[in-house]
Amino acid sequence: MKVKQIEIMKLIVLLAFVLLLVPSLVHASNGEIYSFSTSPSQLMVFKNVTINVGVSNPSEAEKGYKLKVSVVKEGKQAYGKNFYFDLNPSEDMNFLFSFIPKEIDEYEVVLNLYDKYEIETYDTRIEKFEILSETGPFDLSLESLSRIAKPGEKVPIMLEIKNMGEEGTDVNVSIEMGCFNQSNNVKEFLYF
Repeated sequence: MKVKQIEIMKLIVLLAFVLLLVPSLVHASNGEIYSFSTSPSQLMVFKNVTINVGVSNPSEAEKGYKLKVSVVKEGKQAYGKNFYFDLNPSEDMNFLFSFIPKEIDEYEVVLNLYDKYEIETYDTRIEKFEILSETGPFDLSLESLSRIAKPGEKVPIMLEIKNMGEEGTDVNVSIEMGCFNQSNNVKEFLYF
């Protein structure tokens, strides 16, 4: 009796495994994100980054698709775009788009391929790339705590310098404050 119960349990587990496997096989045959690349070879902050995504239709029928692209930096979307298109059986298509990164460090590209009504997810892919800075291995942010300064008044600012490299370095910082009725006020200092 116990042997029969064990055999029935094995059959149930096998059936559950097959049922879980079948939807992923169906999705893979409906659409696939097959390639991802970025250019230029060195990606720089404030410079154009081009992303190339390849999508294919491995099924035996014409399909309508939606490709949803999100470029994410530290959990916040830096760029987003949707592409709607149709593909014949065994046909593929490449999508090129560009954006200009505003910060250095790692970005993620989240790619989701859906049917054209966004009911079924066919494929999902997450890719990562690094954005570098031409100015050196540091990230500099400057924030004025006041937008208006009267003559002779001190203006508080918050300066944050983050060394993104592997070695220490000296940084020469120049701050220019625009003035309406006189030449701009420039202050320079060495940070080490």
